[in-house]
Amino acid sequence: MAESMANLPPDVNKGPMELGIAITLTVLALIQVGLRLHTRIFVSRAMGWDDWLAAASMVWASIRSSLIVRTSSHSPSRPLESYRSALTAYP
Repeated sequence: MAESMANLPPDVNKGPMELGIAITLTVLALIQVGLRLHTRIFVSRAMGWDDWLAAASMVWASIRSSLIVRTSSHSPSRPLESYRSALTAYP
């Protein structure tokens, strides 16, 4: 086991990068959906099923992003190659 673990690359923490991407994309999506709902509610005064679906998916995306933010400091997000080399060492 020690031989196969020696071939692994060092832990690379991609948590801060994931955190920045998740927050940036969530803020951009919140702005876009917020402007869409504002236009539909106050300008055209008619919300369709697609607007409700956009609002529901924004809630889902916010929950998913909050989970990414919560777990980004706990996992090092190692490259997939490191797991493949470890798995092939044990047939």
